[in-house]
Amino acid sequence: MDAKRIRELSLRQHLLLLTMLTSGVGLVIGCSAFLAYDMHAARLQKVEELNSTADLIKTNTAAALTFDDAMGGAKLLEALQTRPHIRLGVLYRTDRSFFASFVRSDLTGKIILPEKAPQGIVWGPDRLTFASPILLDEGPLARSIWNRIWMTYTKGWCDLRN
Repeated sequence: MDAKRIRELSLRQHLLLLTMLTSGVGLVIGCSAFLAYDMHAARLQKVEELNSTADLIKTNTAAALTFDDAMGGAKLLEALQTRPHIRLGVLYRTDRSFFASFVRSDLTGKIILPEKAPQGIVWGPDRLTFASPILLDEGPLARSIWNRIWMTYTKGWCDLRN
C-alpha cells in the first residue's frame, strides 16, 4: 500500500492494519526464537549422545588397548553398528597413532582416517567429530573418535553450523 491509500483508511482500518502488523511481527519473532532454541537443543542432544556412546566404548576397549589387541578393539568398535548415524569410529594409542577402526559398510567413497587423534568436538556442515580420552590410573591411554553424519530432515542434509 502506498502512503496516500493508508491516509485514506478509516480509524477502524488503521487499528486493524496496526494489529495485524504487530501480530505478524510477533509471530515471526516467536517462530524464529523457537527454531533457534530447537536447533541449539538438537546440537546439545547430539553431543550428549556421542558422549554416552564414547563412555560405553571407553569402558569396553580399555583392556584391548592395555594388551595391544587391535583385533579385539576393532570387534568392540563394531558395536557402533547399532547406532545408524555413527559412520566411523577410530581408536588411537597413547602416542596418538592409529590402533583400530570401524567404518560403516554402507559408507561409500574413499575414507582417509586421520593419522593422529583430533581434539574435542568439531562441527562440520554435514558431520560432528568427537574425540574423547580413555583414562586409566596412569592417565590418558588412547583416544577414540566418532564422525557422525547429521540426521536427514529434508531431502538434503540439514546444515546446523554456528
